[in-house]
Amino acid sequence: MRYHTFNEPLERDITTYAVIAHELLMGKSLYLDLWDHKPPAIYFTFVAAELLLGYGTHAVYVLGVAATVSTLIAIYLAGKSISPPSSVIAAAFWTLVSGDLYLQANQPNVEVFMNASITWAFALLLTLHRVRFWIPQALAVGALFALASLYKPVALAPAFLLATAHLLFPPARTTRRAALIASTTIFAAMGSIWLAVIILTLSSGTITAFKKAVFDYNIFYTGHILDNILFGTAFLGPSTNISALRLTLPLGLLTLVGAITGFRHAGRPWLLLCTWLLGTHLSVLAPGKNFPHYYQLWLPPLCIGTGWSLAVLHVHSRWRVRWLSRVAALTVFLLLLYQVALWYHLPAELWSRLKYGEGV
Repeated sequence: MRYHTFNEPLERDITTYAVIAHELLMGKSLYLDLWDHKPPAIYFTFVAAELLLGYGTHAVYVLGVAATVSTLIAIYLAGKSISPPSSVIAAAFWTLVSGDLYLQANQPNVEVFMNASITWAFALLLTLHRVRFWIPQALAVGALFALASLYKPVALAPAFLLATAHLLFPPARTTRRAALIASTTIFAAMGSIWLAVIILTLSSGTITAFKKAVFDYNIFYTGHILDNILFGTAFLGPSTNISALRLTLPLGLLTLVGAITGFRHAGRPWLLLCTWLLGTHLSVLAPGKNFPHYYQLWLPPLCIGTGWSLAVLHVHSRWRVRWLSRVAALTVFLLLLYQVALWYHLPAELWSRLKYGEGV
């Protein structure tokens, strides 16, 4: 899908990241000479791509593919927490929806990299106390959460909720003390990485510009975050294109059905998944906007939830429910496949027109 739209005009945010990355390599200073209001991770991601692949569309293309494949592997590993078949199902659905045209997901905007970071953190969190040396794994979870928040601070919502859920609902045969150490380690890793970023901006003399761009301006940009969350004007608001969620809603329905059944048989993984979904909801609402690419954050947890749901319904239900679950899964998969197959018949330029309209 990304290769098919290789020549599609790049979205303006993505070209901004690429230009800033190029100028950083020319010696300019982020937030002083080069102004944008996101934390530094996205710009240095594009710096790495340019160093490896040069300045141009090829670097952007490889970034999108690499981040999506990385998320695919993490979804597969997370799916195995319920059963091996669920990992295959989750990965299959991600393969279909990860380039969702109406969510603008075929180009590597910030959400693509946030999804990769958070999904890997979630996969590691599910198995945190199953390995002998779990403290390094907890550090990795915290580092991945920090990385996601350095793409966009709204990632702190699922990060904080998941680390807290791990403490409140530790795995079976794990002591409260071990869970406390793990959660504290996750928070410490997150705080240490943010502290390192602040120290680097202090040492480079850009701390004031960094604060004004990433914090002061974003407070102005988002408005009252609490109001955004409480009133939810960015979610299914009057200007939201409901058709943009056409691939997301069936996955949400399947996840909901599985969660109701799954809590009885595999409670903790489902609890963590629901916590992630709640954090994602807060992340989408917090900016107070309704840009379609924000909703990409729903795709990984819903793909995992779909895989888990079908596995749970197959194993723990009566034969009639098993049969119905298979029919439902196959029906949803074929409908999504049909929708995605239609997109392949559209030229890349028309993708842009469908995503952004004629007036952009």
